[in-house]
Amino acid sequence: MAKDTNTTDAEADKGGNGNRWLGIAGMAVSLAILAFSVYVVAQVVAHLDFGQVAAAVAATPLNHIAWAIAFGCGSYFALTFYDFIALKQLREPVPYRTAAVASFSAYSMSFTLGFPLLTGSAARYAIYSRAGVSAGNIARLVMLCSLQFWLGMNVLVGVSLILRAPQLATFDKLAVSVNLALGIAVLAAVVLWCLYVGSRPRKLRIKKVALELPGLKLTLAQILVSCCDLLCAGSALYVLLPQGHGLDFLTYIAVYVFAVTAGAASNVPGGIGPFEATFLKALPGVSAEALLAGLLLFRLVYYLGPFVIGLLVFLGHELRVRLSRADSSPH
Repeated sequence: MAKDTNTTDAEADKGGNGNRWLGIAGMAVSLAILAFSVYVVAQVVAHLDFGQVAAAVAATPLNHIAWAIAFGCGSYFALTFYDFIALKQLREPVPYRTAAVASFSAYSMSFTLGFPLLTGSAARYAIYSRAGVSAGNIARLVMLCSLQFWLGMNVLVGVSLILRAPQLATFDKLAVSVNLALGIAVLAAVVLWCLYVGSRPRKLRIKKVALELPGLKLTLAQILVSCCDLLCAGSALYVLLPQGHGLDFLTYIAVYVFAVTAGAASNVPGGIGPFEATFLKALPGVSAEALLAGLLLFRLVYYLGPFVIGLLVFLGHELRVRLSRADSSPH
C-alpha cells in the first residue's frame, strides 16, 4: 500500500511539474508576442502624424460606421448563443433572455477589461447563480464557450488557408504548399473532433473539473454560431479599413483571425498592441494613419461602446433583481 501511495505522489508531483513548466512556457510566449507587438507599434507611432489620424477618423463615411455598428450587433447577438448552447449541454433550464443578458454582460466586459476569468466569469456568476446554476456548471459553461470559440476560429483559418493559400503566403511568409497543407490539417482536425464527440458520449477533465463534451449536433451548432460571430466581428472592422488595402474578404478574415489569436495569446486586455501590430504587418502598403484610424474606430464601435452598454445592462439587471426581492420580502 505504501508503494502505491508513493507512486501516486510521484505521479502527482510529475504532473504538477509538467503543469508548472507549461505555465512558464505559456507566459514566455505571451511576453514574446507582446514585446514584438510593442516594438512594431512603437516603430509606427514614432513616425505617426496624429493630425492625419484625426483627419482620417473624421473623413470616415457615416454609412461605413453604421455598417460597422450593425455587424458589431450581429456579433454580440451570435455571442449570446455561446452561453445558450452551453446551458443546453449542461441541461440547465435557463431561458434565452437570461442567457443573453449574462453573455452580453460577460463578453462586453471581458473584451475590454481583459482577464475573462475574473471579469466575464464574475458577471456570469452573479446572474446564473440566481437562476439556480451551480458554480461548477458556470465554470463548465466558460470552458464550453472557449471550446466553441476555438472551433470556429479553426474552421475559418482552415478554409482561408486552402482557398487563399497564395495570397496568405505573402503575409505568413510560408510556401503556398505549406499553407495548403496547414489548412487541410486544421480542417481535418475539426472533422476528427466532430467524429470523436459524435461517436459516443465523451468526457474531458480540465484540472479538477470533469466536462461532458457536446455531441455532434451541438458541436455543429457551436461551429456555426462561432463562425457567424467571427465573420460579423471581422466585417465590422473590414468596412472601416481604408480604401485600397488590397485584401479580398476571405484573405482578410484569415488575417483578422490571426490578429485575434495573437491578442488572445498575449493576455492583454482587448488584445491591444498585438492586434494592431498584425494589421500593420499585413497591410504595409496602406497609410499607417488611415489604418490606425480604422482600428481606432473599430475599438470604439466593438469594444468601448458595447462595454458601456453591457455595464448598464448588467447594473440594470442587478437593480431589477434587488428591487423585485425588496417588493416580495415581507414587511
